[in-house]
Amino acid sequence: DSLANQISYISKAMTTSDAQSRLEARLRKIEQQTRAEISAAWKEEIAQLTGDDKKTAPADVVIVLDVSGSMSFNTSNRNMVLGVLGYSLNPINWMRIAGKFFAFEWAELMQEWEGLVTSKLKEATTSIIQQLKAMKAAGQLNTVALVTFNDRVATVNKASSDIDAVLDSLSKQRPSGTTALYDGLLEGFKLARYLRNPYMFVLTDGEDNNSSAAARRQVEALGHKFQSEKGLTAAFIGLFEGDKNQGFAEENGMLFHGNKDGKNTSKVINAGWQDMMGKMG
Repeated sequence: DSLANQISYISKAMTTSDAQSRLEARLRKIEQQTRAEISAAWKEEIAQLTGDDKKTAPADVVIVLDVSGSMSFNTSNRNMVLGVLGYSLNPINWMRIAGKFFAFEWAELMQEWEGLVTSKLKEATTSIIQQLKAMKAAGQLNTVALVTFNDRVATVNKASSDIDAVLDSLSKQRPSGTTALYDGLLEGFKLARYLRNPYMFVLTDGEDNNSSAAARRQVEALGHKFQSEKGLTAAFIGLFEGDKNQGFAEENGMLFHGNKDGKNTSKVINAGWQDMMGKMG
């Protein structure tokens, strides 16, 4: 009996010891997995904060667009001026216009006129839409936000993955008013601060003439802060004769592109866009 009891005790002890060993092994494995998961989570968080994943993550684009009255007619475009003159001097066109007018087909008349007269704003929005569509098709676009400004901030579409809705809003912009550039920039920076991989595309055809001095100071402070902390990449497009805003843009770390002769709006927009998005790698 004594021997049998000893054998039984040893058997139980071995079983308990074996179970304990298996449990310890399992706990070590869980600990290793947990550490790996924590490490991966920290790496992802650090990448988001420092911008280390900027070359691979889809972009969050903020468009800051001037819709002031000076963005209306692009009179420096020689071909457009000649086209309008040719259209106006053709008596057949006047007969057709009269027919549509008295038939109350005014929407068609407006569409025909807009197709003939290419404003700076229309040319700009068309180029931007093309770039955004190309990014969407390539899987490089996460969200788009839109800020427009004239006398004040006119439109704010917060960052959305519904790209088509933002593009639709962009295509419907019409020029009017003065230029509150810094108010528009300030709103753009406020939107960019909450984005994971922000890119900001600023377009204007003149200097600010309607923002407060406080707005400019805030823009300068936020610009440096977001570029250092969030890895913000920003491009500034100046559609005017000369480069009045170049100093301001470059002092605030923005990639500047301008068209000194007031021509080739699409070309300078596309060059600025490619320069900005080239930072994705």
